[in-house]
Amino acid sequence: MKHCHGLASRRRVLTIVSLLLLLLAVPALALAPATGRSVSGGPIDGLFISPKLSLDPPQGLLVDAWYKLEMLEQPVGYMRTAVRREGDRIETLDYTLIEVARGSVTVKIVLKNVTVETLDGKPLEMHTEQVFASQPMHYDAKFLPDGSIDLVITQNGNPVTRKLPADPTATFPWQMTRDILAGRRKPGESFTERSYALVAGTKPMEIQHQAAGQVPLRLPDGRQIQTWRYKVANPGSGTGDVYCEPKLLMPLRFEMPVMGMRFTAMIAPKEQALKQVDKPTELFVSSLLKAKVVRALDPTRAATVLYTIQLPDGDPVDMPVTDMQKLAGQKGRNLQLLVARRGSVASRPASAPSDDVDKYLETTAYCNIDDKTVKDLAAEGAKSAAGTKDPQRLAEGLCRFVYKKIQHKDLDVAFATASEVARTLQGDCTEHAVLLAALARANGLPARGVFGMVAMPGSYADSKLTFGYHMWTQIHVNGRWLDFDAALNQPQPDATHIALGISDLADSSVSMESVQTFMRLAGRVELTAEPRR
Repeated sequence: MKHCHGLASRRRVLTIVSLLLLLLAVPALALAPATGRSVSGGPIDGLFISPKLSLDPPQGLLVDAWYKLEMLEQPVGYMRTAVRREGDRIETLDYTLIEVARGSVTVKIVLKNVTVETLDGKPLEMHTEQVFASQPMHYDAKFLPDGSIDLVITQNGNPVTRKLPADPTATFPWQMTRDILAGRRKPGESFTERSYALVAGTKPMEIQHQAAGQVPLRLPDGRQIQTWRYKVANPGSGTGDVYCEPKLLMPLRFEMPVMGMRFTAMIAPKEQALKQVDKPTELFVSSLLKAKVVRALDPTRAATVLYTIQLPDGDPVDMPVTDMQKLAGQKGRNLQLLVARRGSVASRPASAPSDDVDKYLETTAYCNIDDKTVKDLAAEGAKSAAGTKDPQRLAEGLCRFVYKKIQHKDLDVAFATASEVARTLQGDCTEHAVLLAALARANGLPARGVFGMVAMPGSYADSKLTFGYHMWTQIHVNGRWLDFDAALNQPQPDATHIALGISDLADSSVSMESVQTFMRLAGRVELTAEPRR
């Protein structure tokens, strides 16, 4: 899928790669043993647990576990979890590497997270490295005695510093291990925990673990052992199953359905986990959603489109109301949305209070407008808009400027910050959206990101239309949040843009709520589009 005649002929959308990033950012179950000194049934290849593990363990390596990752029953990478004692500090490493295909491009995702705690389980530091673009993103958090967190988010040498209140209810890996060792958490008991995942936000996620009884599990060496099965639910990736060794409560297998496909992590010998993927699994097609068009009119050319979304039973979806999009009604499982081009009869202004607007002028980790290259590009973009002081004409000019300025429109970048895009001038819809938001903010226009769906080019045929996950920008102009799609060179986006969530582009690479909504929609709902002239 190479660029050809601009993105108007080949729209790039966010794919399931983003969903995997979110999924793997969220902790699963406790990592360490409850009782005993060895796994029942003998050693398990890929799993090491120190025989002297205790509340006061020896120095050095305490736990080391390797996992093979699969998607669509094909290998996509590996995970490693390791716990060490260094002096009076306990360090827990979680490392994940995934390689998947987006068209002809192989995308490499790396997540490395290190938590540091005191011997009695008090949090000291958390360090996360995320490689999801050409420049790694670093999150460095220090937990201070006064109950606050010093967080520094850095990419390309540009730090963004934030002071946050620490959540006293949040749990950390060694703290959870201590609860198990002390008998405060026992195998077969259901529990809820709140855990930090900095790439997904600055507030802990609440993760529920529902015990579902004992079931057999076949290991890679052919042995079958009894395990505890837990249903694990978190707000980012839905519900999955974790199979744990019954005496030690060590996760051996993790299963999570992602948009109708099964993602698994299975304990495996190190050499097997590290085995390179010969041909990365193609996941782009799996992240598309089909719609039935009920009138003989191309929805991409219509002024307004009425969408009917037939939801799964008992699974409500909260859709945002924007300047383009409003709720047209709901009856039973059928939710109706009316999406209109700006200026059409059906479009209706959506105002925003001034106190909601101010934060969209700030510099953030992804919208880092303090960067010199971003500032220079913002000035160049304003000049290209003929120096107009009219905010709407300036916003439209910046939209066209970003489309022209990003010359390398390809899939090689997954999600980059504005400062990185300003230097590389490379990327797809996410890079266009983030850079436009940054240039708008640098020119005094509040801006934010929109995550949602858009119709794929040329997909309208036989009364059907194909939608994919997408990102664009909203800029606050004359009391309204107006939509702009720089990736498609649409200062007035067409009516196939369905918004699922809004992002301030502050801390995470994806909008949690919108990704969750898209995961629930794709492959599980019926979507009907009724275009109107």
